Amino acid sequence: MHPAPIANAILANVFIHTFDSHYGLSVPAIDNDTLGLVFLTDPFVDKDGDGRVRGRFLGGLIGTLGPFMGISGDLNDSLPSPAATDVNGFFDEYQQLTGVDLRTASRQVRIDAIRRLFGLPAFTPRQ
Repeated sequence: MHPAPIANAILANVFIHTFDSHYGLSVPAIDNDTLGLVFLTDPFVDKDGDGRVRGRFLGGLIGTLGPFMGISGDLNDSLPSPAATDVNGFFDEYQQLTGVDLRTASRQVRIDAIRRLFGLPAFTPRQ
């Protein structure tokens, strides 16, 4: 398995939290704005909901030919400009559904929200 950039960013935050908790560190996690930008520019996220992702064009034979063969790629997805994106849309939707504003929530609440969103088990620190 090779995680997409947004999955790597989310996993990085989980690892950071784990190391911070286990070793008493205070390594800063990836902030919400950066996570939002990674999500919006990730070529392996289906942003238009048609079941296909843009992928990395010219990233290899499959990456190059896939869209034209109809087996991968999404030529309709384009890279949004950071000025034209509304990263807060996700946070507004989450708050409407749960009553929790992730923009002001504690780090632990944000990590727990990601776990719930992706169906990951709760973290239990080692004793």
